[in-house]
Amino acid sequence: MKIATILFTYNRSNHTKRTLEALYKNKKLPEKLFIFQDGPKDKNDLGEWHKVNNIIKNVNWCKCSVIVSDINKGLKNSILYGVNYVFNFFDAVIVLEDDCVAHPLFITYMYNALSKYCDNQQVYSISGSNVPSDFNENGTDAFFSGRIESWGWGTWKNRWKKMKEDYGILARIKKDEETYKRFRIWGSDFESYLLGNIEGTCNSWATFWGMTVIENNGVCLQPYKSLIDQIGVDGTGTHSGVGEFKQRLRDIEDLNEIVLPDKIEITKDTEERYQEYYYWTAPEKRRGVYNDVLLEWIEMKRRGKSIKKYLDLMNKDVISIYGKGSLCDLLINEIENKKRISSVIVTNPLQSFYNDLPLVDIENMPVKTNLIVVIPIYDYEIIKRKIKRVTTCEVMGIDQLIEEASNI
Repeated sequence: MKIATILFTYNRSNHTKRTLEALYKNKKLPEKLFIFQDGPKDKNDLGEWHKVNNIIKNVNWCKCSVIVSDINKGLKNSILYGVNYVFNFFDAVIVLEDDCVAHPLFITYMYNALSKYCDNQQVYSISGSNVPSDFNENGTDAFFSGRIESWGWGTWKNRWKKMKEDYGILARIKKDEETYKRFRIWGSDFESYLLGNIEGTCNSWATFWGMTVIENNGVCLQPYKSLIDQIGVDGTGTHSGVGEFKQRLRDIEDLNEIVLPDKIEITKDTEERYQEYYYWTAPEKRRGVYNDVLLEWIEMKRRGKSIKKYLDLMNKDVISIYGKGSLCDLLINEIENKKRISSVIVTNPLQSFYNDLPLVDIENMPVKTNLIVVIPIYDYEIIKRKIKRVTTCEVMGIDQLIEEASNI
């Protein structure tokens, strides 16, 4: 089987340099490296763009072809074009972007996995990374899920043939009960990216690939410890944004053989972790739920009832609020005493405070909390399951809190 490695670049010279240096240090070098550079958007890109161009044209430590676009295709079209082009000559591909710094065993792992699962048509994608990283391990170094990961990945030509830029795929998925169930576990957030592609606020190729895998009931391999250090969440990329990104990386000095699973199965634990990490609910549904909550809240107050009185009566002296926004603000105002609120919990806090209260993730919430009130109740069961993994304190949706307060 002929396996090519592809690197997509644009105008980030430091990232490109680090990514190429890491590839050069791999125990196994690429059989053939294709480097694609997207064309500049305007003259403001030219400085960094030429630096990248100079770097990639001087790769001489493996067989290498450099393909430079004379127009700016954008991320989605660049990757679709590049992968399709290479599949004219190779049976399988390994794909990296310019912000994916590979562990020294990455290429070895990818070659071994692409070879091991080549004939099993259920396996669609091999990834060198995983995002929700806290799993119950199975005795090997990797596991199967139903979710593609796009930071250091690979696939085979016959699987990729099913991939299309198909905007009708979501409607088909929603029409089939079993397929939609898989979608809610592995890719409910893809709906937001698909809509973003349509609206022009997103330019995602991975959305179509991920939904193709879900529609075909495919599985994907990921390592427990990521072999890709994602260095692009620093504001330099067009799509990566800025933020603190948690990764569970394989130690750079760990060069022990990576053991791949023989049995192709997805555990219940894996399903739950992915569903919790990628859950997404359409904005219109969120608004409808919140409108209902507000109507219940107004009715409670009209009857002279109070959330504060309920908390006093039930001795809930230290609470945390899961989720920020207007309903969180209303709850803070109703409680009146901010000292009673230990924290506001969100998934990825980018600031330290919200409304003068500590902003934390679940793992770092204050231990004295004896009640957590969940604002986004449209995802209540998923959120509650996440919370119960780290604490035994009581969890209640904002709608339940209002109902309880109405009945005292």
